[in-house]
Amino acid sequence: MHPFIRECIPPILFRLKSKISKKNVKKIPLRYTPFNYLPRDINVKWIMDIGANDGSIAKSGLLSFRESKVICFEPVSTTFNLLKQNLSAFGNRTILHQMAVSDFNGESEINLTTCNPANSLIGQSKFYEHYNPSIKPLGKEKVKVIKLDDFIPDLPASHFDIVKIDVEGLELSVLRGGEKFFFKSVDMIKIEIAFQREFGWKHQNYLEIFKFLDSLGYRLINIYDVYNIAYDQEDVLEDMMITQIDCVFRKRVN
Repeated sequence: MHPFIRECIPPILFRLKSKISKKNVKKIPLRYTPFNYLPRDINVKWIMDIGANDGSIAKSGLLSFRESKVICFEPVSTTFNLLKQNLSAFGNRTILHQMAVSDFNGESEINLTTCNPANSLIGQSKFYEHYNPSIKPLGKEKVKVIKLDDFIPDLPASHFDIVKIDVEGLELSVLRGGEKFFFKSVDMIKIEIAFQREFGWKHQNYLEIFKFLDSLGYRLINIYDVYNIAYDQEDVLEDMMITQIDCVFRKRVN
């Protein structure tokens, strides 16, 4: 618009146009981390949280998708009590199971540490001890373990929009134990890749995780929360290492 023409038009008309434009803009519902890293074109009814810890991620999901329900798996007794307490306000929107998820059914021992999110069915690797010197082992606890494919009849729904997996190095075991479930019943997977949980340089689980999810029809659509550790030394690059990343995979559409 020519400056002279603009000067001839009363300012109130521009303000009115601005108000009309704002009214026509579709308001985007607020999403809470980490669900703000997921696509906008999803209508979430069911979330599964494997390795739910204290329920912070499950709570974010319930707040992000107000019509959704969540089923949580958390094996450690003290952490499970925190989970129940933190999600109690959501009533029948939550289903909680005190059990671990892997590629077998039965019992196992979980390694307890000074940091609840670091509890794992596998012990601490040299990598993990090196990059997390403040996290110390506390002991073990016997826990119930299930594989998802055998648990399908007990699930509250036949379809899950989002499955979050954070099991401190056993992500591949969860996927293998739920191959049928993930192939038929899940749209999106949010998974932690824990490089620091590896037991040597030669074998990297992320390659198998990516390949396995590709075989089930998923593609990688996002990576976020990339953690690197660097120590205050002259040769920083030698000590620089990616310790974990969070990835989002979505079922491919033919």
